[in-house]
Amino acid sequence: MRLRKKNLSNFAPMIHPVKTHHFIKALFLFFCFITLAFAGNIDDLLQKADHARKAYKDMDAIGYYQQILQMDSNNLQALWNTSFVYQRLGWLEQDKEVKRRLYENALLYANKVYKKYPGTYEANIVMAGGTARMSEFLSAKERVHAAWDIKKHGDAAFSIHPDNPEVWYLLGWLNFELSKATWVERSVASLLFGGLPGGMSFEKGILYLRKANELKPDCIVYLYDLATFYERTEDTATAIGLVKKALSITAVAPEDFLYQKKCENLLTRLDS
Repeated sequence: MRLRKKNLSNFAPMIHPVKTHHFIKALFLFFCFITLAFAGNIDDLLQKADHARKAYKDMDAIGYYQQILQMDSNNLQALWNTSFVYQRLGWLEQDKEVKRRLYENALLYANKVYKKYPGTYEANIVMAGGTARMSEFLSAKERVHAAWDIKKHGDAAFSIHPDNPEVWYLLGWLNFELSKATWVERSVASLLFGGLPGGMSFEKGILYLRKANELKPDCIVYLYDLATFYERTEDTATAIGLVKKALSITAVAPEDFLYQKKCENLLTRLDS
């Protein structure tokens, strides 16, 4: 008795080529729809965050950036702007402990954006700025290490956008701060790091800050800081001129009002 060979194809699932094509096409369109929907939502949220920042509603802006990061954790604009806004909030905060926490958040996001986008201006400027802001809470050894980090990221940002006043201001600040380094900081730097970053000087700090003022002549903060630099050189006339210019500018941002008050106090001190 001969055994009849079974047709195993009868047991295989039936796959219709036309139906399969339609299914793949529908799946592709579905993913395209989802991608476009997210992209639309992200663009809309970025616009809302931008408007909030321009209106100085910083916490609202952070809220929008957080929503974006829930959809796209690698979004460059949301990451670096979150760090930037936290830095700004900490800069304006008067309570030391709250200020510290805000700066810690700023550095958290700065490190995230730098890890993902190390070659961008945005990543390097928030790394340099966040480290600089946090330096007031660091030990002498940590400040020396921070100085090298600020210089590294500041130079990287400068190489990408040398026409941005932010980076000129940052490097001017760094030159000024390093010119005031204490004996302890210099000793630690020499022992552990071979010294502080080279090529830094108070005179160079003035040149950098003057350039920042040229690029952004209506910035009250820049004018005030440059005036304090000239006060240190005992060039009272130049310092007074800068302060008066700052006081003639209409204050808009919260920091404008804060620094115009500082300008008033500085003018009183310079006139005395």
